[in-house]
Amino acid sequence: MHTVLSALLSFVLSAAAAAESPVAQSAARIEGLIAPVGTMNLIATFDGARAPAGDPLAAAEPTKCSAPLPPLWNKVPGQTITPIETLDQLQFGDPNLAKVAEAAGHAYDKLRENEPKGRLGGRKEAFTQRDLTNAWALSFRKNFLQLVGSAVPAPLASLAAYYVALEYSYGRGMDYDPASPEVGDRAKFETVALELVKSLAVSLGLMTGQETDVFPTPLAVVDTIAKRLTNKVLYELREAASGVDVSHLLAATEPLPGTLGGSGALTRDLEQMNRNFMMEVTVDGKTERIETAWKLVEQVDEAAQLNQVVSLVGPTGTGKSMAVKWLAANNGIPHLTVAMKPAIGQGEMVGSVRPTPIGLAWQWGFLIKAMIQGDWVTLEEVNLAPSEVLEFLNEFLNSGFLRLTQFLDPETLETVLPKELFETLKADGYRLKAHPRFRLFFTMNPDTYSGRNPLSKTLLNRTVQMWAPEYSPREMQLIVRARTGIDGGTALNLVENLYQGLRTAIGAGQVGAEHKDRYEVNLRTLIRAVDLYKENLEQYQAAKGLSADDKTAKTLLGRALWESLGSMMRGPEDRRELWTLIDLSFGMKGAGIELASVQPKVQAVRFDAATQEVVFEDELLPFRIPVKAGGTFVPPENFGLPPTPAVMNGLYWMARRIKLRQNFLLVGNTAAGKTTQIQFLHRMLNAAVYYTSLSSDSANEEVEGGYQPAPHKAGKFAWIPGKLQKAGEEYGGQGSTLFIDEFNMNGLVEMINTPLDDGMIVTPEGVKRLGPDTLVVGAMNPPGYQSRNMLSPAVRGRFWEMWVEEPDSNEAALRVGWRLKQLMGDQAPGQGQGK
Repeated sequence: MHTVLSALLSFVLSAAAAAESPVAQSAARIEGLIAPVGTMNLIATFDGARAPAGDPLAAAEPTKCSAPLPPLWNKVPGQTITPIETLDQLQFGDPNLAKVAEAAGHAYDKLRENEPKGRLGGRKEAFTQRDLTNAWALSFRKNFLQLVGSAVPAPLASLAAYYVALEYSYGRGMDYDPASPEVGDRAKFETVALELVKSLAVSLGLMTGQETDVFPTPLAVVDTIAKRLTNKVLYELREAASGVDVSHLLAATEPLPGTLGGSGALTRDLEQMNRNFMMEVTVDGKTERIETAWKLVEQVDEAAQLNQVVSLVGPTGTGKSMAVKWLAANNGIPHLTVAMKPAIGQGEMVGSVRPTPIGLAWQWGFLIKAMIQGDWVTLEEVNLAPSEVLEFLNEFLNSGFLRLTQFLDPETLETVLPKELFETLKADGYRLKAHPRFRLFFTMNPDTYSGRNPLSKTLLNRTVQMWAPEYSPREMQLIVRARTGIDGGTALNLVENLYQGLRTAIGAGQVGAEHKDRYEVNLRTLIRAVDLYKENLEQYQAAKGLSADDKTAKTLLGRALWESLGSMMRGPEDRRELWTLIDLSFGMKGAGIELASVQPKVQAVRFDAATQEVVFEDELLPFRIPVKAGGTFVPPENFGLPPTPAVMNGLYWMARRIKLRQNFLLVGNTAAGKTTQIQFLHRMLNAAVYYTSLSSDSANEEVEGGYQPAPHKAGKFAWIPGKLQKAGEEYGGQGSTLFIDEFNMNGLVEMINTPLDDGMIVTPEGVKRLGPDTLVVGAMNPPGYQSRNMLSPAVRGRFWEMWVEEPDSNEAALRVGWRLKQLMGDQAPGQGQGK
């Protein structure tokens, strides 16, 4: 450490020496910075991972922090959290810290406005609020405490620590060319940092505005003030620091062989199918047919009666899968839906050598089992699988049988098949003919969807191809009226004006044109909106004890539309366009309803110990959500989030998704707080959350499951469930949350489409049902980020999508103030006297 401090001495200058080489100053400044040690990412890991070690500076903390802590409902009955909108509400014991927090928010804006352009720059996301709330705050605290330890007045300690924190979090990464100090990122940063340091010095009363004009560097400002107040420059102050023990800082840091088993096919409840796939609806006492659905089912039924393989092609949300499921349920036939994926092979469909409790053995795949049993099978999203993997089906599609000797030789077949079945197959040339009841269906989105492969004409020409069109506007109106009971005029405006108008605006580039992935609005989105409207009306009556009047009902409609559509909008212009469409469709302004009226305004979040519920006190629509019974994977306690209005409103939206059992996807730039908010919410609800972060190398085993070494059995392998199944079995089978971070880093998320629809997954051990409370939650950066993929409409349409806005300067200041409050404690540290 002495060596590092000696290095600092070489570049610390007083104001009188400020005219020396800026090259020498800047290069030495970067080299000599003393950085905080230990982990910089203070967002604790979870899903069983141990939380990071304690802050090594804890022993030097001047007083116990009394800032509001994350809600620990199981420990603090009756706790209430109210929004923090100003720094004054944090009640700093040291007023200088409030000024530093405000200056940090100002720095956040300034550095993003003046984004770097050199080798290390190029995008404003290089400067995020994460730099402020994590690395910046830690660096500030360490340096502040050191300086106070050497009898430095608190205002000067605040200024010096602020300057070093800026250098540590931002300046250290700047491109700097010693041959041309006047150009590049470093010089640009130096200019911005100088103005920031001057501004804070004036705010702290350390110098006047007139005095700041003569300084060429931020270090010169700090050194001049330090010399004036203490007769020492920054290096000398830090050399004499005794508030922290430096040595303490360094210390931180399946069926058995011989049987086929079952395919896993299920007989579905026809009544449930009718609720999810409306072929007929009753509106105003009259039964109406949804002709698009009827026609599709009739076409599939005709092909099934002729024993033909059907390929259903069409946009997402057009009822392709549901048509087959409804038909199977109507006929009482067991039906198996299997999600295809890029990594699927013949082994899963036909059979392969797999581990069993007694060792490796051949196990037949679901397709062979279904062919023998006479089940129906749908290969969902079939064009996610490579066409060449599916080509083995050509013989079956052409002749109705599979020649098993293309997979195993006769001697092996005799070993792995029941004797009676083997003798039958042998007499017929080892050709497996399907049970007369067996049917095979393909469903797929168009090849233009992300991740889809063009299937070969050889394969598709052997199937009956059917196009599944979108529903007509009139049919959509009938469906939404039947689901919610809304009147015909509202349904007409909802479909013809808002829904069709928004889709047209998106297609024409009036909304979302600047985004690589355009907004996805389809029938699922529309149904989600009308279901929310119905839920809002019921929730309002339950909370207020009375039915909504006309204006309130229209406001609740606006809330449902904004919750479904406005939540995904990524900029103010898109939000204005959407609100204009909503207003034109339903006359919101004429009824005295503004955009602010339909957005949440959470006044408090409290725990009701009597009912064991978290209560979100919203001005328009308060609601309650039960806390869970804890569990191994409840996120650990950490410093949490400041309860700013933006944070609390975001938690309100997400808690609603959990209560309504709606899968959701958070989208936003890096460090916008997506992961932290999901973790924070589950900590608030005392709920388990299974976590996985995708990369380009992530495999199906992480989410779906796979064969791995058997626990406590050396040399043995077994099927180990993935985190989707584990989450679905939590809480006695009721289910919990699977959180997939970096959601668009890998195409394997496509395989969860079918489990999301069916509530079940197919494994070698059979079909596993997911509990009714099972949720999949995702967080991702937009596709413009490196290595991020475009999500297909099929995936996006199954998720409620929310754009997580980056904080502005006021929000950033509140987050920094919150963090400093916790790091520094409530009282002002003892202030030394100047020399």
